[in-house]
Amino acid sequence: MKVFDRMFEGCKNFNCDLSNWSLDNAVSCIQMFSGCKSLTSTPKLPVTDLKPRCYFEMFQNCESLTEAPELPAQVLSEACYFRMFNRCKSFLTAPKLPATTLDSNCYTAMF
Repeated sequence: MKVFDRMFEGCKNFNCDLSNWSLDNAVSCIQMFSGCKSLTSTPKLPVTDLKPRCYFEMFQNCESLTEAPELPAQVLSEACYFRMFNRCKSFLTAPKLPATTLDSNCYTAMF
């Protein structure tokens, strides 16, 4: 099921304050904000049971992001977080990565 896939992809001037958003049921958020170059905040991502490819390239090319949301998942399915923040040029710090069980391609090219 592709719930939020590519929802705002490529919206270069999109700068909604997402700090109060929470994606509590993240089944699929592939490339949801990819290419939103003006985005400065992210939604909360509290889900701990991630499906394959969840958050795949979610914030890729979001050049104005300076920090990532908390990523609490400890068991990751295939390709979770794959290229999630790839080419986010303004990051000041990286998030903690508490996962203890990883499937293939998790964290690949994440930053």
